Parts: sequence; C-alpha cells; structure tokens
Amino acid sequence: MDIVIAPNPVLRVECDDIVVADEPNLVETAEQMAKLLYEANGAGLAAPQVGITKKLIVVDCDYSDGIKNPMYLVNPKIEATRGEKIIDEEGCLSIPGITIEVARPEDVTVSYLDLDGNPQTIDADGFTARCLQHEIDHLHGITLFETLPVRQRIEKLEEYKAALDSGAAEA
Repeated sequence: MDIVIAPNPVLRVECDDIVVADEPNLVETAEQMAKLLYEANGAGLAAPQVGITKKLIVVDCDYSDGIKNPMYLVNPKIEATRGEKIIDEEGCLSIPGITIEVARPEDVTVSYLDLDGNPQTIDADGFTARCLQHEIDHLHGITLFETLPVRQRIEKLEEYKAALDSGAAEA
C-alpha cells in the first residue's frame, strides 16, 4: 500500500459507501492505512489516497505527543458545522511539497460507523475538526486544489509542479 500522489485521477472520485459486513479485510486495510499515516508523519489519511474508492478515513491529530491513538471512521458524514470559518494552512500527503490556505468551520459534528459497524458520532473543534473535514473532502473527490478560486488554483498548481520537479514526491 502506497500513498497516491496528485494528479492521480483516483483522488477525484466520489467514493462508495462501505457495508461493513461485506468487507472482510476492513480492519486490516484500516490498520495498514494507519501504519502508512504514521510512517508519513501525517494527521489523516483517506482511502482514495491509497487507491481505494471506499469511504474510510484514519485520523490521529494528537500523534505529535508520541502516543498512537488512531480513529477509524467508516462512511463519515459531516452532520453539522458551527462557528466561524477559520483560514489556516493545510498540507496533504497526496500533494507533497506545498501548503494551501483553506477556510473551514472551527467546529464539526461527524457521524460514522466504527470498524464493527456500530454508529458513532464525534464533536470536534480546532485541528481535529479541520483534519476530519479535509479527509472527508477526499471521499468526495475534493483535494486542496478544489477549495481554491480558479486564479489561485492555477498558481498553486504551478507551485506544486515546481515542488514535484524538485523531488517533493520522493521526500
């Protein structure tokens, strides 16, 4: 399993819902994604970022303290957002070498299934809310580039090409 790098078309696909009972390798896939997430020093990873067009994300926004505590979210859905939109820099494991400013609501409620198929809900704020929104965007074929107005998108695509030419994907 490897991280898919833009402009791979799998990153622009609307992913399919998962029926937990029909996915015998779901736990193994989720654990492989978490391993890859930690190896890449990321905070979140969505299934399309490893070439799987299913609605599965792994996030661990507190890993900087050295303790692994991955959250596995199957079929995550943003139920509500609260607060003002905060603009902050975001990076992406599938778009190495650049960051992009994105405005996102500061608080979010997400419903999802755990790996056993049990319904769950999480209320998150700050970096965790941003991370969840970023990864859920991936499940709908939205990368950081699609969050930008056309002119800024062109500029960031040029910056990304320069980063790739400089070896960002090998880092």
